Amino acid sequence: MKKILYILSVLVLLSSCGGSKRVVNGNHVATTKTTEMVSAEKTRYEATLQKVCNVALLQARVKYNIGSRSLSGRMNVERGKRLCLTATVLGFEVARLEANRQKVTVVDKFDKLYAELSIAEFAQQMGLRDDVSYEALECALLGRMFVPGHGEASKKDFKRLDWTTNGDKVVGRIVNAKYSLEYIINNDNHLLQTSVKAKRGNQDVKAECRYIDYQHIEGGDFAGIARFDVTLGNRNVKGSLWFTSPIVGKNWTSFTPTEGYRKVTLKELMTAVRNLKN
Repeated sequence: MKKILYILSVLVLLSSCGGSKRVVNGNHVATTKTTEMVSAEKTRYEATLQKVCNVALLQARVKYNIGSRSLSGRMNVERGKRLCLTATVLGFEVARLEANRQKVTVVDKFDKLYAELSIAEFAQQMGLRDDVSYEALECALLGRMFVPGHGEASKKDFKRLDWTTNGDKVVGRIVNAKYSLEYIINNDNHLLQTSVKAKRGNQDVKAECRYIDYQHIEGGDFAGIARFDVTLGNRNVKGSLWFTSPIVGKNWTSFTPTEGYRKVTLKELMTAVRNLKN
């Protein structure tokens, strides 16, 4: 579960870096294209947006594969507001991560411990010190495009990215002195990959999310598998989230600590969670 939390926090970086001006080596991108080429790329981009699963509430079973470890659980999302990822052992929920626009809550139900941090504090604890946003995390988790400084991608954001066509794929990029952000759209007009390269102090950060096995459910298409490859300095974590049995329209209850729970620091809680299977 500790590695899952690490990956989720780094995923925020995929969509939260600075502003969104298109630049290369400090200069504006100069691209010569025909009107037909631009029109075709815009059509592909808009088709991808139209396929996004647009439901207010979404639930699914999830299997986490991180390194040599596997855990099962559930994902719950209330679009644009909050999300929850749980982990179970022998059918019992033992840990969960909740996030909303204000804070992140991590819960160890086995030891009845929990930690609460603001979104910015959570990012700093996990090695990210720039401002981040809940919406960026949700988009990265669910395979949606996010435009830094503007929110989830919409039709009006097409010109904010520099677009190229590579075979049957369309690639959108934002590149500046601080980071490079790239989205790849596949031949079915689904988001295939989100990737970012950046510097955090003296460390190189590289993060890639690859989305496959799209399933059609009420309200749009949903990526059944998200594969992650995250490198922060000399630390690398690879893993995947497998989503099954998505359900639309089910509400869920956020964690509220009862008298038996004890609030601790994130470091203390992570030590306890890491030892759950020992």
